[in-house]
Amino acid sequence: MAASAARPAVLVHLTALVLAAHHSPGAGRTSMEADHPPRACGLDRNTLTATLGHLVAVNAVGAWTFESIADDVTWDPPRT
Repeated sequence: MAASAARPAVLVHLTALVLAAHHSPGAGRTSMEADHPPRACGLDRNTLTATLGHLVAVNAVGAWTFESIADDVTWDPPRT
């Protein structure tokens, strides 16, 4: 049971790291191709959605969206 509890925490940290690596200092909203975070983190899109929601809940990300026209995921920096 501990391994299953640790796995989501690892995925949350890895996703936060991937987003941070693609965020420019001083930039507001940042985006990348929607297929990049799932590939980089080894997540399916549903798990990525849940993970991004968790990052918003803990204020590691201010907000996020999937932009269907551009097929991008966009996110805002944490709210201060």
